Amino acid sequence: MTHEEFEAFFRKDYPNLIRHLTIQGFPRDLVTDVAQEAMLRLFRTQGGVSQPQRWVRVTARHIALDACRRDAQRERLSQQAAEQPTPGPAQPDTAVAERNQAAMVLRLLLELPPRQQEVMAWHLDGYRPEEIAEILGSKRATVDSNLRHARDKLRKAWNDDERGEAE
Repeated sequence: MTHEEFEAFFRKDYPNLIRHLTIQGFPRDLVTDVAQEAMLRLFRTQGGVSQPQRWVRVTARHIALDACRRDAQRERLSQQAAEQPTPGPAQPDTAVAERNQAAMVLRLLLELPPRQQEVMAWHLDGYRPEEIAEILGSKRATVDSNLRHARDKLRKAWNDDERGEAE
């Protein structure tokens, strides 16, 4: 990967990497540092990585988990991530509603069990179940089960929230 290719990859994938880690429940302040460190490690490989998007996500997750283990505060940090406000300037009503909806989806994702969060993060990044299984070292059936349970929980929570707003 040339310097120019890395710059293009970084510009394109960095925001997606931030989202990927955030969906997994890591706090925003940790996510930014972890994403930067993972990208730096990718740059240092000097092009020795055949699947940079996949590699940087796996590396970032390992870095994040190490940081959480070191601090022994994973549960507290996950709560802080859910409480982080969505950044951005004031926008027209439609954009505000979309941002609120995105924040609600993120909150619901953060309420999933950790393994379902992880599987959903990979799924939302466009990975197929068989790829997710290979990356996570799981069986395909386990990934399918986690996806199914996560979707069911998200659907139920979404419907419950909408009913609550209507009342």
